Order: sequence, then structure tokens, then C-alpha cells
Amino acid sequence: TRGDIDRVFIGYQAFVNTAVQRPTIRQLLPVTAPEGSSGAIDFIFEPSAADVLDALLPRYVRTVVYSALLESAAAEHAARRRAMKAATDNADELTKSLTRQANQARQAVLLAEDIIEVLRTPMPLPQQGAVLLGVSIGIATSQPSDRAPDALLRQAEAALRLARRHGRWGYAVFDPA
Repeated sequence: TRGDIDRVFIGYQAFVNTAVQRPTIRQLLPVTAPEGSSGAIDFIFEPSAADVLDALLPRYVRTVVYSALLESAAAEHAARRRAMKAATDNADELTKSLTRQANQARQAVLLAEDIIEVLRTPMPLPQQGAVLLGVSIGIATSQPSDRAPDALLRQAEAALRLARRHGRWGYAVFDPA
């Protein structure tokens, strides 16, 4: 109803740049003179001032609302783009880390197979025949800064217990899961 509202404000995210969006509240109605203007200027209106205001006011409101919608959309796109870039960077870092861990585990398995192959060969002893060893190998891998040596040793021992369950000449890689 007319006369029930004193002022109308619009709130939106103002787009400053791709890294900065600011929550903004702007007074929409009543229309105020821009800052720095000297106040009232006497104009002659044809048609009347009321007719000009009736024609321009709806356009002004639509333009301000449309501008706020555009700025909000630009701010949202910038925020989404930043979030997607951060997610991509994190995924790349995770992929590198997991690839490094998989390569390290694969190298440890190859080393264990080589050690088992060497130890399977009977070792001749002078004047006593030969010695044959039966071994199981427990493998735990780590980056130099990841774990304390004691923790790594406990993980290797856990893998060794699992390897022994498989019998001689077996190996197992520690799996924290």
C-alpha cells in the first residue's frame, strides 16, 4: 500500500575483482542526490516533473536491481572459479603424493622379491655342504619426514607377521587400513 514504506534497500555481493567481493547494501528508494552535488537545481519539465518521474523511476529501479544481479553473478562466478582452482591444486597435490607412495611401495616389493630370490639359492659352506635359508619379509614405506623410526619399525614388524602367515618366501607390505 502507498505510504507504508519509508525506504527500500537492496543487498548484494559487489564484485570488486576476482579475489574480492564485498557484501553491499544500497538504498534504492527514495532516490537521493549523488554525493558532491550542490542540491536542488531548478529545471523546467515538459511534460510535468511528476510525469517524468513516473516514467523514469521504474526504469531506475529495474536498472539498479539488474546491476546488482549482474554484480552478484560475477562475484559468484569469481568465487566458484577460485574454489575450483583450489580444489584442482589440492587434487594435483594428492595425486602426486599417492603416485609417489605407490611407486615407493612397488620399488619395495621389487626389492623384497630380489632379496628372496638371492636367499633361496643354497649357500655353500667349505667342508660342510650348503646352507638354505627360509625367509619372510615385512615392508613398511615412508617419506623421510613422515614418521619416527620406531613407528616405521612397528609397521614393518606388523607386515612381517602377515608375511609369516603366508609361509616361507613370502612378503607383505604394511597397510594402515
